[in-house]
Amino acid sequence: MLSERVKQAIENVFDDKKQEMLNFINHLLRQQHSENEQTAKYNFSDIAGKLTWRGDAVAIQREMRDEW
Repeated sequence: MLSERVKQAIENVFDDKKQEMLNFINHLLRQQHSENEQTAKYNFSDIAGKLTWRGDAVAIQREMRDEW
């Protein structure tokens, strides 16, 4: 099992390198968390600047606001 092999490998590493390994594992976990957050957000760059409006947008906004 992989987790057993990792555990044995960690036990055989010199004590001064164990902290370095822990720092690296924490770095990987932060990176994974960051990637998960980025993929959860929608990227609007593929549609940015593609909408065109024909007419007076302010007039339409005022008309809609006056309906309320």
